[in-house]
Amino acid sequence: MTDRRAALRAILAPAMFAATVAASAVVVAGCAPPAQATPSQSAGAVEVVVSTDAAADLRYVPAEVRAPARTPIRVVFRNLSTLPHNLTFESPVGRGTRTIVEPGGSDVVDLVMPGPGRYAFGCTIHMGMSGTLAVE
Repeated sequence: MTDRRAALRAILAPAMFAATVAASAVVVAGCAPPAQATPSQSAGAVEVVVSTDAAADLRYVPAEVRAPARTPIRVVFRNLSTLPHNLTFESPVGRGTRTIVEPGGSDVVDLVMPGPGRYAFGCTIHMGMSGTLAVE
């Protein structure tokens, strides 16, 4: 049954991701409170960490992170899952990790946001996997 689910996800993922990203203005956050940005050691940037769920759940932990406006932001993505993932911001940001971050791997995305707001991100490999960066 797991193979059937994986095959179905692979077939439906591209279309469902587009629909999910379009609807991600309202993000359903998990039970965990939003993570707070912590100062980075590099060039005045604020660092936030987003990981995948360590179990088989297709979700980011936390589902929402926060960072101050008018400050460079470094998003550290850690794939704690047993599946490949990525983290990609939609327009107007249009940036993300490499296409595939292997299980146990990590990648960094350095951003300068256009201003305060809520910026959606998602995994282009798995439908329904989304989160938000709240810039305040």
